[in-house]
Amino acid sequence: ISDRVLRFTDKGEQNMRVILRDHITSFTISDTDVTFSTANKPRVTAFSAVSSVLMAGAARRLVYGRMPKGSLDFVTCAGAAFGLWGGIRVGCWAFRD
Repeated sequence: ISDRVLRFTDKGEQNMRVILRDHITSFTISDTDVTFSTANKPRVTAFSAVSSVLMAGAARRLVYGRMPKGSLDFVTCAGAAFGLWGGIRVGCWAFRD
C-alpha cells in the first residue's frame, strides 16, 4: 500500500490484513516447492565484520615481506572485500530464522 505498511491477502482478497512495517521482525514466504526466510541481520552483520577483519589480516600476513607496501595495502583491501562477501553468504545461511 505504501512504504510504511504491507498488505497481505489470499487469492480472492477475502482475508485482507494491513500490518505496519515497524511491527514486522521477520517473515517467511512459502510455496509448494520452495521456502524462503529472512536472516537474523545483527548476527549476520557481526559475523561479516569479523570475517572481513580476519580475512584482511590473513591476506596481509600471507604477503607481508614479499611485496612492496602499495601492493600490501591492495592485498589487504582485497582480503577484506572477500571476507565481507564470504561472511554475508555464510552468515545468511548460518543465521536464518
